[in-house]
Amino acid sequence: MSEKDASVIPSGDFCYQVVELAEGEVLSKEIERFGIDLREFPYRPGLKEVLCPYWQKTDYGMVRCDYLEQECLDEDDETALENAIAHYGSREQFDAINKHSLLYDEIKVCGIREEWMID
Repeated sequence: MSEKDASVIPSGDFCYQVVELAEGEVLSKEIERFGIDLREFPYRPGLKEVLCPYWQKTDYGMVRCDYLEQECLDEDDETALENAIAHYGSREQFDAINKHSLLYDEIKVCGIREEWMID
């Protein structure tokens, strides 16, 4: 994404929105790809989770908000700390980048569109 567009950030407290599945729609259940190249995932029967386009998982153990250009450790990944330190070159460099937050759990940290929109 070249230019940042706050209008594409989902409303509410999370970095995703829950929408109905289209009739006959089948989603991948490969959770390890979710947030990397998979942007939609089954939520509950008949519903899917659609990630904010700015929420990304990295291949080095971090979760990133591209809107804020902020990263935090992916606490769901057992190898995240080791991979992130290797990526940044040292624990000190990692500590300077890592923003302790709930971003890894898809909790919104940008503060944008926190109001709930009813469609």
